[in-house]
Amino acid sequence: MVWRAVHITTEDQATYDALSLQQQRRHMARRMPQEKEYPKQVRYGVTKRIWLSNALPRPSCELKGSRSEVSIFMKKSEARIVETFYDVHGIVQQDLFYRDDQGRDYEMVQGVCVLKGKAEKNEPDANDANMPPLHPMQRFRYFEAERAIYDFATHTLTAYGVHFWTYEGPEHELIYNYNGLWPMATGSATSMTMLHTGTTLKGMQFSAEELAMQTSEDAT
Repeated sequence: MVWRAVHITTEDQATYDALSLQQQRRHMARRMPQEKEYPKQVRYGVTKRIWLSNALPRPSCELKGSRSEVSIFMKKSEARIVETFYDVHGIVQQDLFYRDDQGRDYEMVQGVCVLKGKAEKNEPDANDANMPPLHPMQRFRYFEAERAIYDFATHTLTAYGVHFWTYEGPEHELIYNYNGLWPMATGSATSMTMLHTGTTLKGMQFSAEELAMQTSEDAT
């Protein structure tokens, strides 16, 4: 057996290292789960109504866009559906509650109507003779945005380039004619994320980036 030593130049070593790194990346890519995007479904002049909870009362939101794209991403056997809306007008119910004639607010907790912040099990329900007359109320947010993305897996709506107005009004159905209502708050943000936990107790959670907001108290 004869061993022959061959001199390797710096350029040869660099080429060898680059090829080895390329092979390692290909090997890791084969081992790592890849996310594959399927062709988008495009629709125009779309309106979508989404119910945010299975518990009563059921808050909902409605989105209208000049165009929407439904995208499906596959990672192994798990499918993730995301819908992107453009030139969006949306209404999101933040909180559905009840109010008595004295101005006290009530909420539904495990099927029982109780004073907000007092979830004792022995509170009377709405059918009890001792319960004062209750009127359904809601707080909702109307917004306009350049683009909004709804993730069906996480029930998260993120709007970009957004302007919004927060209102309080009667009933639990969506309010489309809010011109007679005075906004509790107005604002704008580069992005606004709205997440509902799936329960009526916690309601809708909001977060925003580069938020500028004014409340009705600030205006007075």
